[in-house]
Amino acid sequence: MHRVFAFVRCDLAIERSYRFVWVTRIVGLVFATALAFYFSRLVAVPSPALAPYGGNLLAFLVTGLAAQGMTGGAVARLTARLRESMVVGTFESLLLTRASPLEIAIGFQIVPLALQVGRIGATIAIAAFLFGVDFSRADWFAALTIVAIGIASLTALGFLAAAFYVWFRRGEPVSWAISLGGAFLGGLVFPVEFLPEPLQFVSNLLPVTHILSGIRRALLMGAGVGDLLSQILALLAFAVIMMPLAVALFTRAIDRALARGDINRY
Repeated sequence: MHRVFAFVRCDLAIERSYRFVWVTRIVGLVFATALAFYFSRLVAVPSPALAPYGGNLLAFLVTGLAAQGMTGGAVARLTARLRESMVVGTFESLLLTRASPLEIAIGFQIVPLALQVGRIGATIAIAAFLFGVDFSRADWFAALTIVAIGIASLTALGFLAAAFYVWFRRGEPVSWAISLGGAFLGGLVFPVEFLPEPLQFVSNLLPVTHILSGIRRALLMGAGVGDLLSQILALLAFAVIMMPLAVALFTRAIDRALARGDINRY
């Protein structure tokens, strides 16, 4: 664990050295929430499909916006860090230390994932205090439970995306598929009930669908952990099945790149 936390300390030092980026992040969240606010005013009559989420389009959009960064960050961040370290030529040096590829990968992700959880909280705070979104019924413990289990399932996809990147370098499909799936099939901007039944079936196979549904029900309808068992079990099943497979593929891709001598090729 001390080797993993060495990466955490390094990332925290980097974050502290770029303080102005925090301003741009907050301003970006304010503008994104404002965009959702004015877009929601275009719809005069609430859709019945929003009833399971409180019937408020702005609240629906804001919670989707809050979870979007976590979804993309958990899947794509490891690949981005690997690409960065390969470009500057430090990844091979890291592999020569006592840290295993798995420890390096875990260390690369802890701070970015923590920042994404903070992004969720900041988005909710901006929506509540600046745009009047009502979270008075929220079950925060249930929402945090969904976030925690959701991160585990998305991290498995992050390892899978990183394995594809190490193996093929360009054309990594996992991050792209998750981004597209989250926007269209996962219910990011509209309820999945709008989709045809075959696409709803595909949507239910994606972890992002259950993350968005669970967060929205917990924050907007006050659903507790017991009410969200279907989402929790789906995410747990996905994590349990995918994590060992994704980690095995990632370590195999690293071993293959080391054997071929092209670990820093990008």
